Amino acid sequence: MVSEKIIYSILVVIILAGGASVGLLAGNAIGHTSSSSSTTQNIYSLTMVVQTDVQFNASVGGQPAFYVLQNGTLESSAMIYFPANTLIDLTIIDYDTGPAPLENNSYANVSGTVGGFEYVFNSTDPAGLNQSQVVTTYFQKATSINASNVAHTFTIPQLNLNLPLQPISTTITQFYLNQTGSYTWQCFAECGTGPLGQGASMETAGWMTGTVVVY
Repeated sequence: MVSEKIIYSILVVIILAGGASVGLLAGNAIGHTSSSSSTTQNIYSLTMVVQTDVQFNASVGGQPAFYVLQNGTLESSAMIYFPANTLIDLTIIDYDTGPAPLENNSYANVSGTVGGFEYVFNSTDPAGLNQSQVVTTYFQKATSINASNVAHTFTIPQLNLNLPLQPISTTITQFYLNQTGSYTWQCFAECGTGPLGQGASMETAGWMTGTVVVY
């Protein structure tokens, strides 16, 4: 179960994310480890940030992208590393302001997490947060999100992990990955280019897809 300490810790995470800058060019295939880990409690913590309107190229323009928050900077999500057989605390801060159509409404359901739910904190300020702006008076323990209000998903299909993300929100959850190997993570909200929204960021590593290595 997500502890009160973990819930409180997202206040600090959001403040840090609000001041973080993109330290790497989006889409660079650079690996990283988690922002923090604890061997004593056998817990591994990782924070991800979804930025919007990141310059993709001259013809496409702005696209959304997942990053990993580490050491005060946003790093590429092209390669993400998780330890096997370890409780993983994942926080995803979504600054995107609007929903996108799902490839399948089943991606609105939470799966693969401890207890089968996630905590969603609404009203993450995309303009950047400071201590006076962080208000967590409203949060929900969700097993699904309304399909018409999903901005992105963080999904590892082979490991049955699916986290639907609301616009302007912070999502925290816990899960175990007990199967070592390399797997594809993907957003299944059609937020790219083209008639089906599946081009550009949706098919580019470090934007809306990438590789998860469970070691």
